Amino acid sequence: MDPDWANLTFLPQGFLAAGYPDGRVVLYGIADASRVSMQLTNPAGTFQPMANSVALSPDGTTVYVGAQGAWAFDRTTGRQMATNDDTQIGLVATAANGTIAASLFDGTIELLDRDLRVIASVPGARGWVSDLRFSGDGALLAARGNDDTVSLYDVATHERIGDAIAVSDAAIDVNPAGTEMAIAEPGGVLIWSLDRAVWLDAACRLAGRDLTPAERDTYLTGLDKSGDTCQALD
Repeated sequence: MDPDWANLTFLPQGFLAAGYPDGRVVLYGIADASRVSMQLTNPAGTFQPMANSVALSPDGTTVYVGAQGAWAFDRTTGRQMATNDDTQIGLVATAANGTIAASLFDGTIELLDRDLRVIASVPGARGWVSDLRFSGDGALLAARGNDDTVSLYDVATHERIGDAIAVSDAAIDVNPAGTEMAIAEPGGVLIWSLDRAVWLDAACRLAGRDLTPAERDTYLTGLDKSGDTCQALD
């Protein structure tokens, strides 16, 4: 591996991606020592992009890079396949179901198709998004903003679920099954369930009553909101 790398990303299926100041992104195969090089370019020639994030498509055929724009490359050849020239794009993330998310420096989060065209947007954070993580099934998206909050979004409805979670110097991750989100802070690690049935049970027990229509809309995004939300509590 060339020694002047600026950042490293471990990717599924046994790959390590290295981003370099000259705009190169090199994908290394850990098991077979393979090496595929990709080059980021700015069409206007006004700056040299450098990778902020690297993600792999679920089938392992496409490498997505976020770096003041977004790029898609063929994993085996390094050939550029698509670009999005929006220089506000900082990060990209992929889900197991093929969904692609990109965060912009103003806090906006966009959903992209495989050709990196914008298909929808979600409210985003109050400030630059420093991390994006999908749940295992791609139904939920967690975003950490530099305003010291973590927000959770319903990807299908493009809505934020509940209120943003206040954090401090945190890192976030979602377990492979997509059932829990970990928030690591200087004081410890918080584990949040991503099971919506668990959310419903906790909300009902906390309220001690059925939820109001406004509470259902705010906290039960993606759940059946018809009829009584809370069954008889034990």
